[in-house]
Amino acid sequence: MLASILCILLAASADHRAKAERFEALGKMAEAAREYESAWDEERSPELLYRLGIVRRKLKQYGKAREALRAYLRRAPDGALRTEVERQLAKIEVLIEAEREDYSDAPQRKRVAPPHAAPPRPEPAPPEPAPPEPAPPIAAELSETPPPVITAVPAPPVIAAMPAPLASAPLPSLSLVVEPPRRSRTPLWLAGASALCIAGGAALWWDGARVSNQLDARFAAGDLSAGDRPLFGRARGESIAGRALIAAGVGLLAAAVVLAW
Repeated sequence: MLASILCILLAASADHRAKAERFEALGKMAEAAREYESAWDEERSPELLYRLGIVRRKLKQYGKAREALRAYLRRAPDGALRTEVERQLAKIEVLIEAEREDYSDAPQRKRVAPPHAAPPRPEPAPPEPAPPEPAPPIAAELSETPPPVITAVPAPPVIAAMPAPLASAPLPSLSLVVEPPRRSRTPLWLAGASALCIAGGAALWWDGARVSNQLDARFAAGDLSAGDRPLFGRARGESIAGRALIAAGVGLLAAAVVLAW
């Protein structure tokens, strides 16, 4: 009975190993990783840890790949794949360190708390109206004796000379010259700047992708070394800068369209 159970477990483990190898050959790395883990749970063979580490590295899961390869060294410190495992660990350490580095030079902006608004000053009260002035006192009684009457002698009338009529001068005619409105050149400048940003961003993005593909090919071939670390930063920086320039170009183009409309 025990022998039959062992045979069933060995057959299942071999089935998982065969599925994992088939998935890895077809390029289905996620399925291959699951099958290698199932085979390891049943068979406990150190070779499965090595294959699991290689599959995790191809999935760019460098932390899990490092754990699997270190587990191989713990399980089989003198195994036949020790040299290859140590070489793979050195490459993975370079990749992990390159991912942790930050190549951005933009300083972080400090948040400034908004100043507290000053309380509004109370408005001055309107001045009270001045009291009305008292009426002047009534004059004293007039004298009963009326004043003497003075008769004025009329003077001879003076005939003034009539002014000569002024000659009517023709009024100057006013003509208004309306100049045609000038079209602003701002949309043209914005469109030109947009084209330059999009072209420069596309060039940087393409070059970053090209360098990244070359590094992946060299890594797959086993030619990657610690001296290639700046190339990872260059590829990442060019990719980020290219995307930012393309986004800026699209924004400038939208502004030019709005102004021209």
